[in-house]
Amino acid sequence: MTVLPIDDPTKRRVLRVSCQREFSYTILHPARPVLDPEELALSEAVAGRPVLLVADKNVWRLFGKQICEYAGRHLNCLATVTVHGTERRKDWTQIRKVCSEALRVGLPRDGVIVAFGGGVTLDLAGMAASLYRRGVAYVRVPTTLVGIIDTAVGIKQGFNFESRKNMLGAFYPPEGVINDINFLRTLSSAELACGVAEIIKMGMVREGSLITLLEDHGATLIRNNFQAPTGLAMEVLLRAERVMIEELQPNLFEKCQARLADFGHTFSPALERASGYGLRHGEAVALDMVLSTAIAVRRGLCAESLFNRLVDLCRKMGLPLESPLLRPELLLCSVHETRLHRSGDLNLVVPVELGRADFLQEVTLDDLDHALAMIEETSYEQPLCRQASAGL
Repeated sequence: MTVLPIDDPTKRRVLRVSCQREFSYTILHPARPVLDPEELALSEAVAGRPVLLVADKNVWRLFGKQICEYAGRHLNCLATVTVHGTERRKDWTQIRKVCSEALRVGLPRDGVIVAFGGGVTLDLAGMAASLYRRGVAYVRVPTTLVGIIDTAVGIKQGFNFESRKNMLGAFYPPEGVINDINFLRTLSSAELACGVAEIIKMGMVREGSLITLLEDHGATLIRNNFQAPTGLAMEVLLRAERVMIEELQPNLFEKCQARLADFGHTFSPALERASGYGLRHGEAVALDMVLSTAIAVRRGLCAESLFNRLVDLCRKMGLPLESPLLRPELLLCSVHETRLHRSGDLNLVVPVELGRADFLQEVTLDDLDHALAMIEETSYEQPLCRQASAGL
């Protein structure tokens, strides 16, 4: 090493720090239910390390006994924390609750937080894991369809702050994900439809065959809680997860903020917030997708037949097509908020044909008026969205 003399203290000097971090994680579909005493997927994932369990209160009510029995047999479990897995409670208070319990029981730096729940619970646990002792491992066990095919795939954690959805958060990868479709047995058709909305999202912009599968079999899968036909259910889930991985993997830290995975996620945060979170996430995403596709038709970017196909599929899946929240002033405000979140660009994802999409950087009041008129023409066959006007 050469030591340079400081002969002129007025000269600017620069020292550079550079580091690369490599990580990978698996998304496993176990052969048996994850809580089956003979299924070792979760045991192998934590590998004997101390564990803090985090569970959605409803999940705990339904599966708490099985979780305790499995933990007693296979895990070095220090404690269990239950949280409210709802958007209204996706806040710092619950993250602090998880961190406080981890501290109370002495979860060490090599400990693991294991989360059972939907997207909200997974985000809360992931944020706590990213903060506690500057980062401990965590394992996701999603119990909703949204969790399985969307939340569990990427590395984002977030929570609501100052009435803004996911305003605070972190990029923090899990150590592993265990997707067990047996949890879907307990979900309502409305909750399953929200997960299907995320599958529609990827089908519209990345893989059109998913749309065909849902058109032909989606209603049956929802009716059977994705338990039958077994092979078909697994095909839809694995294909949706694979497409999501292909889309997210090159850009996990979102250095590029033009993301196809944001289809249905430009107007939907404002819609959820305006509803007081009475509007489910997947329902807001469906409204956003229909609106964005109508704008694409208005701009001549896609055929009206694709808009009609999306509308028919959403209706068939039980997703809303109309809401009193679809007001131009609210939608224009969401455009401004989205620009702040995407570094000044709008990056509105719009389909141009089935399985292919592009980005718009401007949306005018005329665009919105035209799109809303298109949607209104379809709404006579669909009642207004459940609870959509709550909180207005």
